[in-house]
Amino acid sequence: MKLIGFKTAKPRSFNYKPVFYNQEQEDFEKRIRESRLSAEQAPEAERLRDKMRQSWKIKEKRERKQAGIRNLMIAAVLIILLVYFIFFV
Repeated sequence: MKLIGFKTAKPRSFNYKPVFYNQEQEDFEKRIRESRLSAEQAPEAERLRDKMRQSWKIKEKRERKQAGIRNLMIAAVLIILLVYFIFFV
């Protein structure tokens, strides 16, 4: 007789993914890191990056706030229409 609601757990599977060393990939990543470090050492470029990031964050916050207000207004109009149709039609 089988009891309802009881299940036996499935055995855990072995999931091994080997990692291979690639010298070309390591060299490529090293060159990229070095180029980024040399580019970041320029103070004017860094100030410009920071200024751009701040302006994007401010713009993103403003857009998010406007979208929230717009969604609230749409929801209010829909609720008013629903109440109107329920009680007056």
